[in-house]
Parts: sequence; structure tokens; C-alpha cells
Amino acid sequence: MDYAPLLILAVAVVGGIVVFVYLRRLKQAAVQALEVARTLQASMESFRATTGGDQASAHGDDPPPR
Repeated sequence: MDYAPLLILAVAVVGGIVVFVYLRRLKQAAVQALEVARTLQASMESFRATTGGDQASAHGDDPPPR
């Protein structure tokens, strides 16, 4: 009996499992990053509300002249 097709199938199955686990971890990391981004956005909106608006657009990025 030739074991090459069985060996190829086994390698393909193991490779599929590895890719599946990797993609699952990648999805979990993406979900966590999205949660952090939403938290940061809410924090920035709260900061803008307490400081009276967007300071960067009113003054630009450059420091005032001397």
C-alpha cells in the first residue's frame, strides 16, 4: 500500500488546524483592538467636551510665535 496520499492528507489536516487556530487568535486580537479603539474614541470625545472643543483645529499644530 502506498502511504503518500495518506501522508499528504494528514499534513493537509494538520495544516488546516494550525491555520484555523491562528485565524481564531487573530480574530480575538482584532475584537480586543476594536474595543480599545472604541474606548479611546469615547475618552477623546469626553476630553473634547470638557475642554471646549477641538484645540488642534483652532490653533494648528505649530506653537505660537515668540
